[in-house]
Amino acid sequence: MRINLRVTGILVCAAIFTIAGACASESADIDQQGSQPVTLEGEIGCVPKKPDEQGHITNECLIGFRTPDGKYYSVGMDLEDYMKLQRENAKIVQIVGTLSPPTPQSLSQYETAGVLDAASYKIISRHETSPQEEE
Repeated sequence: MRINLRVTGILVCAAIFTIAGACASESADIDQQGSQPVTLEGEIGCVPKKPDEQGHITNECLIGFRTPDGKYYSVGMDLEDYMKLQRENAKIVQIVGTLSPPTPQSLSQYETAGVLDAASYKIISRHETSPQEEE
């Protein structure tokens, strides 16, 4: 059951990741005139959704990361690279890439400060696994 839930979550994330074209670390100011090269560090996870008109929040996951100052960024990277980060239990990641403002159409429903198009990444720390997860 746990494996099925994880696979389902990954597939949902992959679908949203592909549609939004994005997922992200340490905060950076974004030049509204275009994108800029940056190196950011942050915790991998989902970018929070904004509530709809009725105050409801759905559970889709836009892959991204949170910087130490609490800002969320979506990160554009190959799905294969993202899956590798998941397999390796990545927690804190350093990403080198180009930072752009979020596009209103694709990311307006998420609390994202920008989009980081990843050129490369490095795992800084990993989630600890419990003995039950290793069995």
